[in-house]
Amino acid sequence: MLDLVVAQLKILQIARLKKSCRRCEKMVQTPAPSRPIPGSMVSAVLLAWILVSKFDDHLPLYRLNEIFARMGADIPDSTLVDWCGRAMQVLAPLVERFEADVMASDLLHAPSRQHASHAPAGQWMTPRSGYWTDPSRTAASERE
Repeated sequence: MLDLVVAQLKILQIARLKKSCRRCEKMVQTPAPSRPIPGSMVSAVLLAWILVSKFDDHLPLYRLNEIFARMGADIPDSTLVDWCGRAMQVLAPLVERFEADVMASDLLHAPSRQHASHAPAGQWMTPRSGYWTDPSRTAASERE
């Protein structure tokens, strides 16, 4: 049997105890948990869901705003834009590593997929599948 657990937004309250030394009057507090975006209220789980919805499911941020409104949370478009931008800054080193690894290959295969383009309404653009090679590497490997 397959079931669906409905998404819920929760406000997590983090209690950090403060303790003081009676002798030296020094205050000690446990450190705050790390956040994916310092100073923001977004959790790593919610941020991952937003990024997957935007970049993998191709949902525009205004639709995510509407989804959050139905859940009872008013998260402005500007906040979602800020979270996405700052998350991409945090993820930039990972993206650069992936890009370097992919581009280090002599051969890159890109499968074709039909997708809507910015062409006039009702028209589709179908890119052709192809193998992309680096001409300088191909020429160097042929010389050897």
